[in-house]
Amino acid sequence: MSSASERLRSTLYASLHDQLCELGVECGLLTREQVTGAPRDGTFEQRLLRDGVLTLAQLSELRRAAAYRVGRTEDKALGGLMASHGYVPESVVQASLDLQRKTFEEGGRLVRLSELMVRSGTLTPGHLVALRRLRSLSFSD
Repeated sequence: MSSASERLRSTLYASLHDQLCELGVECGLLTREQVTGAPRDGTFEQRLLRDGVLTLAQLSELRRAAAYRVGRTEDKALGGLMASHGYVPESVVQASLDLQRKTFEEGGRLVRLSELMVRSGTLTPGHLVALRRLRSLSFSD
């Protein structure tokens, strides 16, 4: 695996961890003291379960909600890239993001913006390849 892939994976895990902690505090399941300085290697979640701070169901729901937040943030950035480079109008991006939110609320599954756009015929798989290249260039700057 390349160092860029490793950095991306590490950043994604850290982002999921941070969102899980933030959601836990927002929901009153965790305290700020419990999450401050918590390790990002998975042992924190194991400790929360072992010590009875969270149930497996609560942890699963926090993970699901954290993944949704991270995915939505990524998809909003991708949507902005789509609109700014003329692939789709901003109104189409917003309508797709609204559909994404509604789908998550109804079924609990995050359908990624790119999947929604390809499924609807708004973008082709080739467009997505070009957008991913653009996105990787913007991340490396």
